[in-house]
Amino acid sequence: MLNGKRKVLLAALSGAGLLFAVLAGISERVPWLHAICTGMGDGCKETATYTLFSVPLWIYGVLAYIALGFAVLIRRLQPSVEWLVGVLLGVEAVLVLMMAEEKLLCVYCLGNLLVVLALFTVTFRRESFWRTVSLSLMAYMVSFHFIVSADAGGAAAKKDSEPPQVAARVGSKDITMAELEAPLNARLFDLRRQAHRLKREKLDELILEALLEQEAAARSITVQELIEHEVVSKGIEVNEADVNRYYEENLARLTDWKGSHDELKSRIRSALEQQKTLQGVMDYARTLRGKHEVAEFLEDPVSPYAVVQVGASPSAGPEDAAVTVFEFSDYECPACRQAHEVVRRVREHYGQRIRWVFKDYPLKMHQHSRVAAEAARCVAEQGKFWEYQDLLYGSAEELTTDKLRKLADGLGLDMGLFGPCLDERRHKAAVERDLLEAKKAGLDRTPSFLINGRLITGSHSFERFVQMIDEELNKPRKKP
Repeated sequence: MLNGKRKVLLAALSGAGLLFAVLAGISERVPWLHAICTGMGDGCKETATYTLFSVPLWIYGVLAYIALGFAVLIRRLQPSVEWLVGVLLGVEAVLVLMMAEEKLLCVYCLGNLLVVLALFTVTFRRESFWRTVSLSLMAYMVSFHFIVSADAGGAAAKKDSEPPQVAARVGSKDITMAELEAPLNARLFDLRRQAHRLKREKLDELILEALLEQEAAARSITVQELIEHEVVSKGIEVNEADVNRYYEENLARLTDWKGSHDELKSRIRSALEQQKTLQGVMDYARTLRGKHEVAEFLEDPVSPYAVVQVGASPSAGPEDAAVTVFEFSDYECPACRQAHEVVRRVREHYGQRIRWVFKDYPLKMHQHSRVAAEAARCVAEQGKFWEYQDLLYGSAEELTTDKLRKLADGLGLDMGLFGPCLDERRHKAAVERDLLEAKKAGLDRTPSFLINGRLITGSHSFERFVQMIDEELNKPRKKP
């Protein structure tokens, strides 16, 4: 049986475990809890999708800690405390393994791990050690095989990632399909969009034909009779001005005509009548959409740039914004400097309606751009990233280390914090991650912008940004 001190300690640990389990479950719904974790990556978001037999894992955690609390407080149930701790230990071991394999960091999961280890330490008894180990192994095996992640791909998180598909092998070196396709992402995606556009045009045509057939069947007439009644009978007018306009616009293509001028005009009139009749049929068929149910399942091609993650990158705007813009840029790139004023104007125009994320893409040809990127992240530690960025883009001098310090000092920063951060190159790894992410996405120039996964490169007008962002804002949002 448990003595007084152990009982109090176990009850407190059960409460702490219950708290961490609840936080893990609700962190994606509570902005300030979500912010605690997003500073370290997307680990909380990913681990929150883990399920066991289709039930979120955090719910099992809540139930387990409630059961443990009752077992601690009720004398008859105290022998089961070690059993429950053994099960918790086994499940937690699987979670730690999964996070390590997927390189995820979840602060609430780490808190729960500390609680489980403390529970094991407090309940440890040499005589029951092997029984606890056996229960832990059983829980580990069950969890390993049945815990899955409901991520975007729907893949089971418990499974080892599939080996990369190999495109070629040179000696012992494999060239994977990912390496082959990454630099071609933009062109391959353009081809997929072209193919999708052709499918969409054909699908629209087939839908209109089906609508005409259903309407004709509903009226117990043929499609041709329906067209005659609803389109042709209302008149298809082609006047002399239409014929002359077509003739003048297509004069270069009509130079090979061997017949008379009147015959040519007669043919043009006939072609325009057919064209207008067809347009009239299509316009009428579209009016039938509200009368006959139409469900479309042709999905748009998924942008290859959707894999870009916010991570710890500097960002402005709400995390749940309908539009997220990723900017990949270089502080010494002339085109980036030219684009910056437009970018500032776009950010100010939309304010909290969009989220703007900055990604470093320092090019090798620019001597100081990498250290400038690291300096900007040091400034971000003191909350003045965007102000410092304005100074970097606006500087007419080379962005040497001395210049970077001078600009930071001009913002009134604590140089005692900024200096060591820059000297130690504290954010070198973060800049490297952005470069690697750009490479994986197939980006090959600066500046590059991803607007909800849609790529535009180079300097663009304010109006072009507004057009693309408004298109995304006006799209119907999918329900979570």
